[in-house]
Amino acid sequence: MDNSDKKRFPEGIITAVITPFSDGQPDIPAFRSLILRQIDAGIGGIVVLGTTGEAPTVSKTERERLIDTALECADGKAFIIAGCGTSDTKASLESAKDAQRQGVNGILAVTPYYNKPSQKGLIYHYLSVAEGIDVPVMMYNVPSRTGVGISTETSRVLFAHENITALKEACTDITEICDKLTQLSEYDIYCGNDSLLPAFLSLGARGCVSVVSNALPRAFWQIYKDYASGEYKRSEDSFKKMYPLLKALCLDTNPAGIKSLMANLGCCKDELRLPLTRTRSDIACAIFDAYIQTDMKG
Repeated sequence: MDNSDKKRFPEGIITAVITPFSDGQPDIPAFRSLILRQIDAGIGGIVVLGTTGEAPTVSKTERERLIDTALECADGKAFIIAGCGTSDTKASLESAKDAQRQGVNGILAVTPYYNKPSQKGLIYHYLSVAEGIDVPVMMYNVPSRTGVGISTETSRVLFAHENITALKEACTDITEICDKLTQLSEYDIYCGNDSLLPAFLSLGARGCVSVVSNALPRAFWQIYKDYASGEYKRSEDSFKKMYPLLKALCLDTNPAGIKSLMANLGCCKDELRLPLTRTRSDIACAIFDAYIQTDMKG
C-alpha cells in the first residue's frame, strides 16, 4: 500500500454510528456493542460523533471516551473516523488535532453551520484543518442543515490538498450531485443520503456514509457489494426491499428515527439530548414496521 492509499477512506459502506445515552450520559457498554456489531458485519469504516452521533451535544471529555472506545473495539479492523466539524475553524482544528492524538484514521468535517461562509471562506476553513493534521479529511456537504454548500469548483480546489481525500455529499439537488460525480470523477465521493445510493453508485461513487446501516449493516453492505461485483439486479431488488424503511427513517429528524429503531431492536435506550426529542410513537411504529417488512438480516 503506497502513501496515497493510506490517505483514502474505505470503499463501500461507512456507518455513521449513533451515540446511545442512558440517564443523560453516554452509554458506553451499548456504544461498545454497536461498534462490535458493525465490525462483525464487515463494515470497514465507522464515523463516531457525526450528525447521527449528536456531536454538537457531546462534551470534550465525552468525545474522548467515545473515540477511545471505538478505537479499542476496532483494534485496527475498521477505519475510525471522528466528526470534528464546527462553525469555528479554530475549534474544528483543535478537535481534529485531539482526535488525531487519540489515534483516529480520519476526520469528517462538516461545512461551518449558521455563519454561512462564502466559498472563499470554505476553502480557507478546510485548508486550515487539513494543514494542521496528518490524517485524511472527508469534507461533508449538507446544506439543508448548515445553510451553506460546497460548490463543485470549491470541491475541486480543496481536493488538490493531499490531506483532503473524500467528500460526503448530502445535498438534495440532483443536478449538483450529477455535476460533482461527473466533473470530479477522479476523486472519492460518498453518498450522504441512503435513499440515493443507487444513483450515486451508477455515477461512480466510492460508497456511502450510511444511517440505516446502524440497524442493517450486513444487508446494506451486501447491496453495495452486489453492485460493485456486477450483480446489478440483485442489488436493485435488495434496495427496493429496503427503500420503505429509508423513507420511514426520514419522517423525523435524524437521528431520532434511527435511534427509535435501534431501541426497538434492543440495542440502546430511545434517549436523545435536547434540543432533539424522541420521535412520536406513531412514527416509531411506522419505522419498526418498515424494518420488519424488509425481512432482512442485520
